[in-house]
Amino acid sequence: MRKIHYKSNNAYLGMASFESMSEDTLYFLQMPDYVFVGLNTPIEGNVNVMNCQLRNIPVVRSAILGRSYLFEAGKNLWIGLASKEQIEEAILQEILIDALKNIGVEATIRINDILAGVQQLGMTAPSLKIPGGFMVAGQITFDADFQKVEECLVMPNDKWVDKAPATNIGDWILPLSKLTPTTINQFVEAVTVSTAKILNIDIKDGQFNQEELAEMTRLKGEYMSNDWLNPIGHFGHLRPGLY
Repeated sequence: MRKIHYKSNNAYLGMASFESMSEDTLYFLQMPDYVFVGLNTPIEGNVNVMNCQLRNIPVVRSAILGRSYLFEAGKNLWIGLASKEQIEEAILQEILIDALKNIGVEATIRINDILAGVQQLGMTAPSLKIPGGFMVAGQITFDADFQKVEECLVMPNDKWVDKAPATNIGDWILPLSKLTPTTINQFVEAVTVSTAKILNIDIKDGQFNQEELAEMTRLKGEYMSNDWLNPIGHFGHLRPGLY
């Protein structure tokens, strides 16, 4: 399996990269500030669009399920597994729990949340069908500007129903930097070791192929379109081959 650690300077291109994989890949992605909006999550009631515009923070709808989150440059790391064969969310969860343990952090899984105690270190999402096979992804929060988060997002009361005792974003999110001095690059290596062990495979540094680069460029335009950001109807925006 190849490993790619992509540091994108464009949020639309970064999100498009998840759908563009045509080879088995352990994927790490860093991006500039942007607001992630899950596949079927409405913008209204979840994102403060005006504040995002004032801060020049793009709002990007993903093909991945989830609500709305502010991901910050240098503070969040996406981790993905792309495979031609079906791959389950539980596999990525096992890898991330093992990698965290290897850097001295005891973590557990609650549905799709990665927890240290009762606070969230990160999350995972169900497997996504892509033209090249399947992609399962998750993310780890290394640091956070909670004031910026509260300005860019709308926090509906029901967001905290299943997150007791947390009643606000600062109580819920626990940045990894509060538990360990491990850097993003060091964690990338820890995840690489855990992936090789759990999947019993060899992993080598790789890069996008020409087909993937072309697909990323094409999909970037779709991610930037208003039709993709503000779909009409339930799942009305899905492209063929995705669910």
